[in-house]
Amino acid sequence: MKFSNSTLSQIKNQLHIEGDVQQTNYKTLGGGDINSAASFSIGGNVYFIKWNDALRYPLMFEAEAKGLEELQKA
Repeated sequence: MKFSNSTLSQIKNQLHIEGDVQQTNYKTLGGGDINSAASFSIGGNVYFIKWNDALRYPLMFEAEAKGLEELQKA
């Protein structure tokens, strides 16, 4: 599977990737019930991405980031 051109463009923008590099090695990852996850490569670098329905789960990732910050302090 590949991301749509629009989604890939958004991902590259968020990762500050410039140029005409292509996505390769897309692999869906299991283990979650709420979020979807995948690993993929762009320009020889491997990335992990996680997403969900923002309308059903607003601010979920922000809350997760805050929780991870608190765990790091412990």
